[in-house]
Amino acid sequence: MNERTREIALKVLRYAGYPVFFLTFFVLFVYWTFPYDRLKEFIIHQVEAPRSTGAGTVAPSNMHLEIDELGPTFFPGLTARGVRVTWLPQAQGQRPIVARIDRATVHVGLIGLIFGRANGDLSIEGMGGTVESTFEAVINGPRPGLRKLKLETKGVRANEVGPLVQAIGLPVQGRLDTTIELEVPDGQINRASGRASLTLAALKIGDNVAQFQIPGFGGVTIAQIDAGTLAGAVTIRDGVATIERIGARSRDLNLALSGRVELRADPAQTGINLLTRFQLTDEFRNKNEQSTRIMMVLDMVPDLRAARGQDGMIALRCRGTAGRGVRCNPEGAAEAPGGFGEPRRGF
Repeated sequence: MNERTREIALKVLRYAGYPVFFLTFFVLFVYWTFPYDRLKEFIIHQVEAPRSTGAGTVAPSNMHLEIDELGPTFFPGLTARGVRVTWLPQAQGQRPIVARIDRATVHVGLIGLIFGRANGDLSIEGMGGTVESTFEAVINGPRPGLRKLKLETKGVRANEVGPLVQAIGLPVQGRLDTTIELEVPDGQINRASGRASLTLAALKIGDNVAQFQIPGFGGVTIAQIDAGTLAGAVTIRDGVATIERIGARSRDLNLALSGRVELRADPAQTGINLLTRFQLTDEFRNKNEQSTRIMMVLDMVPDLRAARGQDGMIALRCRGTAGRGVRCNPEGAAEAPGGFGEPRRGF
């Protein structure tokens, strides 16, 4: 490099370097002094805000969110500490469900943000285990929304997973491991494809105190059911999630689930068509006075008697939507207007 070239390079660095230096530190200053308390309030408001049901009405979220601390992490990203998500009771006799998260960290790629894309990862420590996820989403353009998702949970306490407890309708215990891979072409969830698997180890249903409401009979206290390990897999193709196999077999319970869930852009319109087959064993019948009473109820309720097959399994076909609820009828029977039970949400 000759003397003339060296002088030109120094001038370029002098006049360009100072603005770049200033801009870099200005961005970092804004990043570290951002009003994260206001952002925390915004996040809480969004989680607790009422939701559209898809039928022209608005329903409460039935969720309560608390965050002790929210602040920056490795640029660009956020870290939340002391997070508590509470699913509030929706019916008499139900209890709140609380998920406790020690630390949640999300990172988003800076280059992607410049081009209107959010490519990032989420890490959660809490609920007795861990959650790791990567995602790709479009935030600008005619079709914003999720494009790819990978999620893995390890050792998560089942009793802190609100939607799962609400779907079962009784307290649960167990450790949940899941893997989910999802691709969403052009952000259209009704064209999504992927797969999912789950293992719920040491599953116990009921706590010898909580009651399950059986239509036409009333509340029945459920003796704790040792369900063993619930495991299964789901395949997603063209927006339809098909249950390949989900089941559990133990000394107390035999359970098998099959069917499909049709994904929709409006979650309230998600269609559900599931076949649930279950049998409480003779060993469970003789467990205690409560379990004996439960077996007597299964023999007394007409819909449950009609749903019992020659193999002793009770088969219920459950249909509906996530927004309007799900009704269950004996498999093979005409769909009754009321069905077995009130419409259940949370599936």
